[in-house]
Amino acid sequence: MSASPELLRLLGWQDDPEPLHFLGEAGFLLLYLGRPKDALTVFDGLAALVPNDPTPWLGQGDALVEQGRLKPALESYQQAARAERGDARTLASCFRRQGEVQLRLRRAERARPCFEQAVSIDPQGAEGQAAKELLSRLPPTRGKPQEHRS
Repeated sequence: MSASPELLRLLGWQDDPEPLHFLGEAGFLLLYLGRPKDALTVFDGLAALVPNDPTPWLGQGDALVEQGRLKPALESYQQAARAERGDARTLASCFRRQGEVQLRLRRAERARPCFEQAVSIDPQGAEGQAAKELLSRLPPTRGKPQEHRS
């Protein structure tokens, strides 16, 4: 994770990224414990510290989904996809999560390109495979013939 050098210096963390990782893990633990409001507070703080890392934005999105706040969750997942850091699996996860929120918003036509993007980024990985499974459950696209499966 990369943070504002001045803020890290003020916190005394300029040479130690471990507290940043701890904050991210604490946020996900709070989510696991059913405390999305507290998790959101942690992820908001982490996003201020490391705005170019996808982790806090993914965590924010997950916490917002848990609260039923789907449109703000979608915005957080979109911000995660724009983050400068992160590997292919993380980026694919951003798009898969966007697609899942679009489905919950009853927007299958907007979910499809999200899942397709996740598959193209991580075709053999877990995120791409999960997106591929979700794609297979979507209704056929209007105007295109449905593929027959044997």
